[in-house]
Order: sequence, then structure tokens, then C-alpha cells
Amino acid sequence: MVEIALENLEKYLDDVLAEKYKKLRRVGKKMIDEIGQNMRIVSDEIDGMGKKVNPDKDDILNRSLARFVSSIQVELKKMDFQSKQQVTHADSKKVFDSLSSFFNVYNETGKKFGPKIGEQFKTELKIIQNSMIRVFKQNGDLDRFIRQKYAEAKDAEEIVDKIKRIEELIQKYGDDRKKIADLTASVEKLKLDLADQEKLLLDLEQDPLVAREQQLFREENRLKQEIQLELSKIKKGTKKFEKAIDSGSIEPRFIAKKDIKDYLKNFFESLIADGPEYPKLHAILENLAGSLDDEIQLKDDKKEKAQDIITEIKDKNSLTPLITGYLKAIDDRKEIAKQIQGKGTAERIATIKQKISDLTVQKMHAEADLAREKENVVGALNKMKVQKEAIEKEVQAVSKEKVTILLAL
Repeated sequence: MVEIALENLEKYLDDVLAEKYKKLRRVGKKMIDEIGQNMRIVSDEIDGMGKKVNPDKDDILNRSLARFVSSIQVELKKMDFQSKQQVTHADSKKVFDSLSSFFNVYNETGKKFGPKIGEQFKTELKIIQNSMIRVFKQNGDLDRFIRQKYAEAKDAEEIVDKIKRIEELIQKYGDDRKKIADLTASVEKLKLDLADQEKLLLDLEQDPLVAREQQLFREENRLKQEIQLELSKIKKGTKKFEKAIDSGSIEPRFIAKKDIKDYLKNFFESLIADGPEYPKLHAILENLAGSLDDEIQLKDDKKEKAQDIITEIKDKNSLTPLITGYLKAIDDRKEIAKQIQGKGTAERIATIKQKISDLTVQKMHAEADLAREKENVVGALNKMKVQKEAIEKEVQAVSKEKVTILLAL
């Protein structure tokens, strides 16, 4: 078994392929060298025609000849037939493609300018054409060689491309690891910043005035819930009462129909606006109580409960202390809020809360990015494992040695 570091694998493979396919590559080199020789002849022949351009004449013949020569020379300069000692499939394919492109340009240029210069330069064009036919035949031979003889070698040589891909994966893996380190540090810093801001907020909220405001706020909510609970006990009766008014079966006394509907539409808000003595609610309940025996039909047990609750609210003013306490809690909290405002505590609390909100969002985004990068690293490792094992098998098939690739992560 052979253990090879990834950075040395390409050279190892090159040495194996050079030995395994040396005869094949020798043939390929010979074909490319011969093509190169003939293309240099073509280049010399084109240059020879270029020397026949008369710069002192600006007629169609000279302009056409100059453009014909120039177009071909531009394409010739793009081509390189300096064959390497080891000619690979990619080298041979590059020469074939380059020549195929050149032939297309040559044919198009010939169609365009041939009729204009053909009569005057018939001999020169014939010589060039003969050289081109030789190269064209050689290019056809090269194509057959590539397709028929080089298939196995091509697959083996392409292992190099797979080595480069795994190298790219290792580079990406390293980049992702760095991103993870940076994001981890960022998340930890955001956590510390959040903890600092939360401590500042806690210190400010422990201010006696702030604590008192929060206490009053809780008291305000508690009383609101108690009032709403009491109102919910007569909700069914008031709904039936509204329907009876709409149908015309009840004509309320002491209060207009519209006032009743407006009052019941926003029951809690209407009651608070009505005040601790709630005279409008008294009038509504007076009508509701009177209609329970006739117009509004309730089961006996529910009717009795409704009557008891109406009595508590209407006759015993059971909501008065709750409303009074609720309004006092609101007034006291407003006064405390003014004092807090005067000290600047409220603004500081608002600023810190905004900072906490911003930091929380930043931390969430950073944590999401961190999770994504960790997934990328796991994905890259899995891809590397799969590609490494595939390359080991392919190299082994070519070298006939069991190969283990060592990755430096």
C-alpha cells in the first residue's frame, strides 16, 4: 500500500501515466509536431503573400489581399504547436479544436476575398491550398487517434481534474472553518454585550420609582381583569337585551337606544368613561332587570344568577371600588411616570431596551449563520470523503497499487 499526501498525488499520477501511456503519448507528440511543421509552412506561405501587397496602391486587389492575409495571420498567432515532452489528451484535443477553428476562418476568408484576388494570385493560393489539405488530413488523423486510441488514457488523465476539485474543497473547508471561528467569536461577544445591557436594565428597573410604576401597572391590569370578569357575567343577558331592542320588543326608559348600543359596543371602555357611579350602566341594568321576566327568556338558574349580579352591580354598586381603584392606579402611574421622565430614567430604559432588541436580532442572525457554516463544513467533509475514496479507486486502477490519500485539514 502507498500513502501519498494530496499535494504529491498529482506528480505520482503523472509519473504513473507517463510510464503507462508513453507509447501513446509518443505517437501524439509526433502527430502534433508534424502538424506544427506544416502549419509553419502555411504561415510562411501566407507571409509570402503579404509581402506582395503594394502599399502605394489603394485598389480593390491590394485592399483585398491585405485583408485576406491579415485575417489569416491573426488566427495563426493564436495557435501554439510547441508540443510538450508528455502530450496528454487535453493537449491533443486543444490542437484539434484550434485547427478546426482555423479551418473555419480560412474557408470564410477565402469565400470573401478569394474571388477578388484569385486571378492575380492563383499560383500562391494553390500552394497554400495544398498545404492546407495536408494539415486538414493530419487533423482528421489526430481526431481519430483521440477518439479511438486515447479513450482509456483520457479517463485516467482526468483524475487530475478530480484532484483539483478535492483541493478546492479543502480550501473551502478551511475558509468555512475560519468563518465558524469568526462567527463563534461574534456570537460570544454579542452574548456578553447582551448580558451587560440586561444588567444595566435590571439596575434601572430596580429604581424605587420604576419599581412603583411597574407595581401600579400590575395593579391596573389586575383591576381591569376583575372588572371585565364581572361584566362577562351579564354579557349573555346584555346580548339578548340588544337583540330585543333591535327587534322593537323593548322600548328602554331613562336612556336612548343608540346610547345603549354604543355603550355595549365597547363595554369596558364605556364603563370607565361612565365613572365610579356609572349612571348610564345603572339605566341599562334597570331596563335589563325589568325585561328578564318577559321579553328576555333565560333558563331559571341563569335568570336567577343574572338577577343576582345585576342587583350587586346596580343596587350595591359592586363595581364602584374596582373602578375607583383602577382610575387611581392610572393617575398614580401617570404621576410616577412624570417623575421618572424628569430623572431621564425612562429614556435610558427605552434606549437600553432598543439596544437589547438590536443585539438579540444580531445574535439570532449570527447564530443562524454559524449553524449554516457548520452544515457547510459537515457537507464539505462528506464530499471530501466520497471524492477521496473515488480517486483512490481510480488511481489504484491505473497504478495497480493500493493507494491511500492523506489529507491535511
